[in-house]
Amino acid sequence: MEITRKGPKLFTCPKCLKAYLGHDSPPDCPACGFDYREREGFRWDVLLYLLSIFDPIGFLLVPSSYLEFLQWNPAR
Repeated sequence: MEITRKGPKLFTCPKCLKAYLGHDSPPDCPACGFDYREREGFRWDVLLYLLSIFDPIGFLLVPSSYLEFLQWNPAR
């Protein structure tokens, strides 16, 4: 089995239509700097990061609201 090497590909910028050769498409056009990467969807990692911050805060706030009822003494 013979190993074949892949040559460079021709990439074209959608904004300035300049063509350039390369093995991997760069994230932006080298001529005009236009960023033509596809936009990603919803960032689930940011949601999990925020939940990991706010969950302990909520966990501490709920029991603190019940402390007022536990310390209430009608005999005072």
